[in-house]
Amino acid sequence: MSLVEPIVEELIPCPDPWDVARKLAHLPHMLFLDSSDRERGRYSYVMADPVARVSHWSQLKPIRGMTLSGLPPFQGGYAGLFGYGLLHEFERITRPQHDEFRVPELCVNRYDWVIAWDHSQNRAWKFSRESDNSRGPASRLLSLAGSSETSSQRRLKYERDEQKCTPTSLVSADFDSRLNISSNFSRDKYLSAVQRVIDYIHAGDCFQVNLSQRLTTPLTEHPLELYGRLREVSPSPYGCYFDLGEF
Repeated sequence: MSLVEPIVEELIPCPDPWDVARKLAHLPHMLFLDSSDRERGRYSYVMADPVARVSHWSQLKPIRGMTLSGLPPFQGGYAGLFGYGLLHEFERITRPQHDEFRVPELCVNRYDWVIAWDHSQNRAWKFSRESDNSRGPASRLLSLAGSSETSSQRRLKYERDEQKCTPTSLVSADFDSRLNISSNFSRDKYLSAVQRVIDYIHAGDCFQVNLSQRLTTPLTEHPLELYGRLREVSPSPYGCYFDLGEF
């Protein structure tokens, strides 16, 4: 069986990955693999509108295709979330009593198109792979390219769902009423936990404990805008934003 090359087109001039991610944020399951620190991270990728969703190992199937050399290595295929909970597939470890956020342990999509950047060359390309989808990646990419809205013209919309955004098992205590921030610890319970840590150390049961608290506040803007501020103040060679609808 011969391998099929992906369809590739260079984007000239090279667009900014953040602008492209914002422009395509309205598409389902947008995934932004982001090297905002370009001194240490070489590649970035934006993809969306997958042709298939995988929630179990048995659904992962080989993709018939080849990768073009000399270009960014990911040129379409499977990408997504491999959660820490997958360890239970391989090791007999007791699961946590509470599943606060109910995020799937495996949530992977098959993308038949991707926009890729090589920051060392300041170049970008569109890759597309034919699939069983009735509307091929080439036509879908063409419709995306035909959009006249720029990232500055498109205002990202976000409708907050209280039930999906608030884990039901969290015990919340007021942290700062002026800023509408809550913690999963009250002051007394946090001080009590600190004392327990000190007792464990004195008893020789441990020598170090990472005691943390979760601070939560309602989100009133599109989550991608929050991510955008994070990448500005703390650039990373391996950042990621993954939109899966409910989380």
